[in-house]
Amino acid sequence: MLSNIHTILNLDNRLKTAIIDAMKNDVPRPPGDRFALVLFLVTFLCVACRPFGPLWTAPAASDAPQTGVLSVRSTPEGAQLRVDGRTVGQAPGAFDLPAGDLKLELSKPGYAPWRGVVNLVPGSTVSVTGSLRDVTPPVVRLAELPAQSEQGTGLLIEARAKDNERVAVLTLWIDGERRAETAGEPLSFPWDTGGAPPGPHAVRIEAWDEAGNVGRGEARVELFAPQSPVPSPEPAQPVSATPVAPATPAVAIRRGSLTIPTYQYHQALRDDPASPAYPYPALDRSQVGPPLPVAYEIITLENEYLRLVFLPALGGRLYQCTFLPTGQNVFYNNPVLKPSHWGPPEMGWWLAAGGMEWCLPVDEHGYVTAQPWAAETARHADGSATVTLTHSEQTHNIRAQVTVTLAPGQASFGVSSRLDNPDAQPKTFQYWLNAMISLGTASLSPATRFVLPASQVTVHSTGDSALGGAHATLPWPVVDGKDLSRYENWPNWLGVFAPAASAGFMGAYSPESDLGIVRVFPRAQAPGVKLFAFGRGFGGRTSYTDDGSEYAELWGGLTPTFWDWATLPPQGSIQWTETWFPVAGLGGLSHATREAALMAAWDGHDLRLAVA
Repeated sequence: MLSNIHTILNLDNRLKTAIIDAMKNDVPRPPGDRFALVLFLVTFLCVACRPFGPLWTAPAASDAPQTGVLSVRSTPEGAQLRVDGRTVGQAPGAFDLPAGDLKLELSKPGYAPWRGVVNLVPGSTVSVTGSLRDVTPPVVRLAELPAQSEQGTGLLIEARAKDNERVAVLTLWIDGERRAETAGEPLSFPWDTGGAPPGPHAVRIEAWDEAGNVGRGEARVELFAPQSPVPSPEPAQPVSATPVAPATPAVAIRRGSLTIPTYQYHQALRDDPASPAYPYPALDRSQVGPPLPVAYEIITLENEYLRLVFLPALGGRLYQCTFLPTGQNVFYNNPVLKPSHWGPPEMGWWLAAGGMEWCLPVDEHGYVTAQPWAAETARHADGSATVTLTHSEQTHNIRAQVTVTLAPGQASFGVSSRLDNPDAQPKTFQYWLNAMISLGTASLSPATRFVLPASQVTVHSTGDSALGGAHATLPWPVVDGKDLSRYENWPNWLGVFAPAASAGFMGAYSPESDLGIVRVFPRAQAPGVKLFAFGRGFGGRTSYTDDGSEYAELWGGLTPTFWDWATLPPQGSIQWTETWFPVAGLGGLSHATREAALMAAWDGHDLRLAVA
């Protein structure tokens, strides 16, 4: 054992001698000292017999950083990033990734993928920007033209185009000949068919974007020669006959599709069983994706004066109302469908689309304006046609039915609302219809005039502190010398009710486009009258649109204000009909009934009257 100690420890000779002497039996020691010495030697041998090596060991190579940070941006933003074939996130973003050579791919619908390779050094940060090439052509919307028309009739050709980037040029071709061109969109061209021969003619719109992609829209029009009246032989004897009015063509019904850029909001919808709005979803705004073209089913009713276009999938809304004699759309159409932060607080969002929407069972647009509604069409013996839209509201179990009727020879349409309570308990609720208007232009003109048959209004909300706050009562239309019937005098947003309206109509008129809209309603059944607009100084337009456009809202409801509630009795129902119609060429609007609209202006000397 001592020999082993010599060999292993290689100790100082004096220390070795002392240890050996202490171990010899002939050296007298107290028993406790000998035991302590043995314990010390055993411990010392255990330590000393460890393999030789340094006192400090550097971390193994596996403990050193083996990842780096990849910072990625894309043009346009929002591209999906794949690394070595694996999806890791969306640009812009910073990603902690294994070091080494990485194969990158950035992709986004409508664009050619960008690919590249980077070497990521452990512990480093590498920045990469990928530019994706636009490969999506613009989507052309060519306003519908008649399949047949008499030679010499003027036809208005209207076209718009939407692109994931920007529309650079729109061109119109008729029978292969370029007839008009615009920088950007829209395009409007009055085609005088007098110089075109009878027969079929091809109309084509081409839309080019800045990347050189081209989209097309086409239509065919058959022109027929005017028929000369054939003289009838004079009868031998006088004949008594009852004059017969010429037959009026029945209202046309068509189904088709309309492509509208739409923010990707469906992926951001979240169910909250604790919400009063459940099962209608809330919105996680951080998960909303950029807009993409989406094709929606449309239903169209058309007579010789009006074209009405419905979007069943988006609350059954009446999206467009075009006055065909002038080709103008009275409703506002948002160029992009965007979820705003308005709407019922328990939902936290409202889809800004435009047109006329049906709002229930609460105020502030209700729960169902972005929900699908069932839609049925019908023709009637008098040549009229209807679109009937239905939805069973789920939080209150109220069945809503809206029927829009267009008759031949009429420049107005009827809106009939019916609400049913199928249960044995009464239901307290709100119901409003809301028409978003811009009156023939993409954005509401500052020259717009609002017409409310009231001498005072009640403020719902406003961004103009000079007007007080909610529930404040104001004279209408002049407040402190400022005429609020003129939109140019609105510095900020304002919403007002007219609970004491003196007549059953309301409306608006734009002298700039010489176009207006009228609502005529039964005050006893639907007394609600509300006007809202953003005002010239409102700075939050990006909340609802991407082009800064403005609109106004004309509301009609079952109750005088949002603070009042209607009640449906057990298994009860309520129904009423309103009349809406556009008017053009009047220069303004003073009064309206179901049959006519009147403009009267007195300058102290002359009275000017105009009637539609």
